[in-house]
Amino acid sequence: MGYQCPQGGLHVSEERYLELVANGRVVNPGQMGEVVITSLNQYAMPFIRYKNEDVGIYESEDCSCGRGMPVLREIVGRNSDLLVKPDGQIVHWSSIFTIMRHKPEVYQYQMYQSDREHLEVRLVCKQRVDSTLLEDIRNELRPCFGESMQISVKLVDRIELTSSGKRRFIISEVKPDFI
Repeated sequence: MGYQCPQGGLHVSEERYLELVANGRVVNPGQMGEVVITSLNQYAMPFIRYKNEDVGIYESEDCSCGRGMPVLREIVGRNSDLLVKPDGQIVHWSSIFTIMRHKPEVYQYQMYQSDREHLEVRLVCKQRVDSTLLEDIRNELRPCFGESMQISVKLVDRIELTSSGKRRFIISEVKPDFI
């Protein structure tokens, strides 16, 4: 859908029309929205306002390279990979990664959100751990989600792969407000 220029801008290909949409309306640059694609170049079956389940943010400034195409600031991820606070705000995956990467005992982890008030953290550890690690993780996640989020941390033997053979770090049953 796009390509990176030498200045680092992620330019949207001129062959497709890419919109970022929230609540059925195109968002302003700098705001998060669901990716919607229109492409009339596929003669057998054109894409018209196709939602690919990605979420992104358009850059509000022009790229310094001088190209006139729109620039994506960020592809946030899949809408099913976003964690949502009880008040509806999005928690970016990088917040979770920053916390978990400093846990050498943790081999694998997965965040599962069933609703806006509950988050389950599943851990596969390299060694035996005590409840202190579980409590530390809960306490470090608390500022990201707020006091009203019920965070449970549990040890599991393994984290299941998807049917495509991938391991998902975040699984959320909660759709952000803008979708």
